[in-house]
Amino acid sequence: MRENRYNQKELCELCGINESTFSYYKRGVRLPKSDDLANIATALHTSTDYLLGKDKEIPQYPEIKALLARSSMEMSKEQIIELSSILLFANQRLEAAKNVTGKEST
Repeated sequence: MRENRYNQKELCELCGINESTFSYYKRGVRLPKSDDLANIATALHTSTDYLLGKDKEIPQYPEIKALLARSSMEMSKEQIIELSSILLFANQRLEAAKNVTGKEST
């Protein structure tokens, strides 16, 4: 949740899930309903497989590029600006890492 800058209350509101129900999901007391799981994955910009621990890998460049190509027409101007900011931040981190290590990262 922290990576996406949502606290638990905000995420629950966004997904239409009661906070106590979400707490049960988070602690593993209950398994989420498929609709709730899909809403959480969408809000956190990840997959249901990742949330369930079946997909541990972070998507690589080709998957991200394909996803963006498919989704770009559905994105609002604000979402495109936000994505641009994320990419600029990633580039700044890459440049900082180059300066520290003295070599390029792949």
